Amino acid sequence: MAKRKAKGSVLVIGGGVAGMESAIQCAQLGFKVFLLDQAPSIGGHMSQLDKTFPTNDCAMCILSPRMHEVKSQGNIRLLTYCRVEAIQGSAGNFSVAIRKLPRFVDEDKCIGCGTCTEKCPVKIPDLFNLGLNQTKAIHQLYPQAVPAVPIIEKDFCRYFLKGKCRICEKLCPTKAVDFNQSDDLLMLNVGAIINATGFSTFDPERIADYNYGLSPDILTSLKVERLLSPTGPTGGELIRLSDGKVPRKLAFVQCVGSRDVTLNRPYCSEICCLISFKQAMLALDRGGLDEIAIFYIDRRAQEKEGEEYLVRLDKEERVRFIKGKVARIFPDENGSLVLDYSDLEGGFQTFRADMVVLAVGIEANKDATSSLMDLETDPWGFVNTREFNLESSRPGIF
Repeated sequence: MAKRKAKGSVLVIGGGVAGMESAIQCAQLGFKVFLLDQAPSIGGHMSQLDKTFPTNDCAMCILSPRMHEVKSQGNIRLLTYCRVEAIQGSAGNFSVAIRKLPRFVDEDKCIGCGTCTEKCPVKIPDLFNLGLNQTKAIHQLYPQAVPAVPIIEKDFCRYFLKGKCRICEKLCPTKAVDFNQSDDLLMLNVGAIINATGFSTFDPERIADYNYGLSPDILTSLKVERLLSPTGPTGGELIRLSDGKVPRKLAFVQCVGSRDVTLNRPYCSEICCLISFKQAMLALDRGGLDEIAIFYIDRRAQEKEGEEYLVRLDKEERVRFIKGKVARIFPDENGSLVLDYSDLEGGFQTFRADMVVLAVGIEANKDATSSLMDLETDPWGFVNTREFNLESSRPGIF
């Protein structure tokens, strides 16, 4: 039987691993696909990971080939650094208004040589590494980014602030830097929309007693992931940001922003336990640790092969699982971090650590795109889907 070529077009909103996979599969069926992401590059959260569970394979080794498949797929048009402004119409005939933000670098002319970043005199916080190090006012999001084209951060660039500099423009060998770029408004007509806007992580500053932000050695699990990555700010070394020393005692605090009715987050985020188990193993492999304490409510290895992490950690003498709820975290006068926690008997105990990792839960993405779609959500903002076909409450949006 001849393979039927699909007709029509699809808009995929969100360029993380789910959005990319959706775009590739639709393109292979013959649909024209528009893959849109607000970031300057596709890749999403997975691009920030060091290893993936349960096999501890290199995350970028899995992700990078998929990103380049998206780039080379003839049926996919990549729209990065774009925002959805409005969605009108119905299944089979959606009209979508899109605002493309200016990079101030011509994507067709740029050859990715990196000269502009090297010579730029302005240093700014590196948001890809969650502010753990610095990058330049003109920079590529990360080394393997697709598209491999830098952006100029207008709020930091000397030219936009003071009318001086333009060194990147002068040194660019292909004259790709364009300070005259402005917003570009696009209109798309598509038959279906796939919502792959992903998730956000819980902000631990909402738990005042954990004092997140008071000490640089109280970190979220995603920040620790960047520290453990060879392409991260420390080259893969797990060190205290306060003094550059290797921590001897490391504490993981589970369910930060999950399973907590006082925060209106009664649900289990499902990934936090495995992330901490994985990071504990990676931290042990780095060396230098005397003790790891994992404070938990329940140990939940959600993946089918996730139990292998627990088997290894249970055999490791340097790892302690402590069933209890951490009530307070604060630095003492010596720079140690003090954790007050309730034990199974209802009493309070104290544990001292050199570094604390907060295993933050996931939340529905607060990006305005979801509200533009006018979809039904559950009480916590996650989109409700039908049981079998993943269709949302609005026909044509999945």
